[in-house]
Amino acid sequence: MKKTNDTVLPQIGKKIRKLREMNDYSQEFIAHELNMSISGYSRIERDEVKLTLDKLYIICKILDISIDELIKSSEGKTPSQNKYPNKEIEPINFENSNANYVEEIYKDQIKTLKEELRYLREILSRMTK
Repeated sequence: MKKTNDTVLPQIGKKIRKLREMNDYSQEFIAHELNMSISGYSRIERDEVKLTLDKLYIICKILDISIDELIKSSEGKTPSQNKYPNKEIEPINFENSNANYVEEIYKDQIKTLKEELRYLREILSRMTK
């Protein structure tokens, strides 16, 4: 019988990586938010180290997902696919898309860019002090 940690933890790093990439966040950005090195964070995504609850909480907050949702999502699916199991995620065809849907996508992208801009400004301000 396998331990729960042996079956759950290897999946978490891979899911975190998928979500990070979906949000267009760099490993450097997440590592900075966790106050750790990029190589240390990279080891989390490769499931080479056990993830502490504190770091998991921060990662989930950055990725805008609950810990429960991340842990319970089924193997091979991202949490957003788990929420809507009958809906396949497809590339967006903007010519045939609903205008409100496209607007929401742009709003999400703008939000992400604003967060990254805030992060870059913080780094710049630290460097100039």
